[in-house]
Amino acid sequence: MIQSVLIANRGEIACRIMRTAKRLGIRTIAVYSDADRDSPHVIQADHAISIGPAEVTASYLNSDAILNAAKQTGAESIHPGYGFLSENSEFAAACQARGITFIGPSSEAIELMGNKRAAKLAVEAAQVPCVPGYAGIEREGSNPDERQKQREDDAFIDAAATIGFPLLIKATAGGGGRGMRIVDAIDAMPGALQSARSEALNAFGSDELILEKYIESPRHIEIQIFADQQGNTIHLGERDCSIQRRHQKVIEESPSPALSSEQRDHMGAAAVAAAKACHYVGAGTVEFITDPEGNFYFLEMNTRLQVEHPVTEWVTGVDLVEWQFKVANAEPLPLKQGEVTQRGHAIEARLYAEDVQQQFLPQTGTIKGVNLPDLPHCRIDHAVAPELTVSPYYDPMLGKWIAWGEDRASALQTLITLLSQTTICGVTHNRAFLLKLLKHEQFQQGHVSTHFIDQHSDTLLQAGEIEPLYLMATATFLSQPAYPPYPRREAGTFQRSSALKREILLTLSHNGQRYPLRGQWIDHNRLQWCTEAQQERFITQAIDFDATRSTLTLSVNGVTHKIAIAQSGHTLFIDTEQGHLILEDLTYPTHSILNGDLESEADSGSVTAPMDGKIVAIYIEAGQRVAQGDTLMVIEAMKMEHPVKARQDGLVSRIDVEAHQQATRNQLLATIDGA
Repeated sequence: MIQSVLIANRGEIACRIMRTAKRLGIRTIAVYSDADRDSPHVIQADHAISIGPAEVTASYLNSDAILNAAKQTGAESIHPGYGFLSENSEFAAACQARGITFIGPSSEAIELMGNKRAAKLAVEAAQVPCVPGYAGIEREGSNPDERQKQREDDAFIDAAATIGFPLLIKATAGGGGRGMRIVDAIDAMPGALQSARSEALNAFGSDELILEKYIESPRHIEIQIFADQQGNTIHLGERDCSIQRRHQKVIEESPSPALSSEQRDHMGAAAVAAAKACHYVGAGTVEFITDPEGNFYFLEMNTRLQVEHPVTEWVTGVDLVEWQFKVANAEPLPLKQGEVTQRGHAIEARLYAEDVQQQFLPQTGTIKGVNLPDLPHCRIDHAVAPELTVSPYYDPMLGKWIAWGEDRASALQTLITLLSQTTICGVTHNRAFLLKLLKHEQFQQGHVSTHFIDQHSDTLLQAGEIEPLYLMATATFLSQPAYPPYPRREAGTFQRSSALKREILLTLSHNGQRYPLRGQWIDHNRLQWCTEAQQERFITQAIDFDATRSTLTLSVNGVTHKIAIAQSGHTLFIDTEQGHLILEDLTYPTHSILNGDLESEADSGSVTAPMDGKIVAIYIEAGQRVAQGDTLMVIEAMKMEHPVKARQDGLVSRIDVEAHQQATRNQLLATIDGA
């Protein structure tokens, strides 16, 4: 029986695996990079050991470092979680060679199903329906030269003309939308192939690609399968993962509101056949897409635990991680197919550190305040904490918010309540977007496809003006005694003298818009504010500030509100259902940019980094003419590549960075002189 487990992962999934392992009496060992030294998964483990620098290739993807950590700590088993080395067949084989139990399938199954080309051929032989496409030329050796790659590109372009458009370019290794491109015309193929190859190579160490016919308005349905070492294979129902952005899942639920019991049985049987085709053992997921007519097609098989596994656990009552340990111990599956039951409905929402209004760009920062509600029929899998830094090195997901109900409507309302009562200050995230999505009439009716977010972008992605309430909350917060420039209070009472007569002048900024405010103390507790723009008057009173939850209770014109607010220097963070707001206190010009008029970045020739990340490619040189929309550079952050495009026509006058250099958010990358 397994007595100890090293978890070769980080964040919320490491914490989640630890919960089950500790319940089973298994000693838990965490690994951490330099960036994660004080992270929750390190604190929660029985033991923790460093595996190297923050760069992922030097730590969480460094199999030698992780195997050495297992040896040093006496770990009998390794649980890879998901991502990182979870689907690395060489790592699984190395564990076996060292006598360490790998909590997952065999290296042979990982290698077969981890390659989309080989997987498709294997499941086709098992009579599983597949998307029409082209599997590419079988390579000679693992490092093809440029001539071979050109032959591959020519073959892809010829195949694309035969398959027809739109079509999908996909990396044969990995997932999560990396190395994936939608192509609408033949002349876009060369650039899309180059871009997909580059991203796939950086993410997975392989630049092999395949083509698939792009199914219009599909749903993404996946089946959870489980197999033991005795040859028993079952499925535990489906998850509907159709709500996606940038080919990555945002909302997952079980059961799917679109499947009939007959379709569910057919897809479940196909998933079991796909698993048996590779002699699978352990937890896995077979992913399908369905077209509007109800036909389903095999996409890929994930040979690991999925991010969205909690919704299956809610409706089946099964702890999938516990089953993983049982199978690794050579125990038979606890249930046969006919004994699997489902009850109610579960929905999961992924909270990401990202800027929804900027094409979901990943965000970095330090979490300043956290309030996570504890509600019935709810579960939050997370690894967030005050003062935790969200770095550019890893995936931007902060955690998963999951709710269960007797039916879909009650589960949906419970999840809305759970997210509404959650606040996280200090880093921009997508909570407000998730609430808009969950409240959308079409989503509530179950009318969705993988294009849902794009189709409803006008309502889901719309950013409104900042509400006066949040300006008043910020102004009131800044005016309290803890903030140096303003009247101080001792033992709960303001010092008399001229403090109450003094006029308070504030200038706040949000999204480049200035908001001048004038305030005056009415008495020891109340302030009167006037906005210069609209000449509106507000009377505010700070009632309480809960520093643990970063929650300000205040009265505005006689109405009491609770506002999640946190401060770092002259930057204020407010988490609202309108969005995560970042305001700057411009009252005291501590930065050079504040000494003059704020210049709109769009009107400037300065090309700046949209996030922290590594410069992986530079496509320009000094003296080159560029047009608005041209890709100038590519930044890799949080496992995704992001193009930096020109905002104006002009001449590149200087370049301030080099390829492979690490850049920080808003760092100057280049300068373009306008016409």
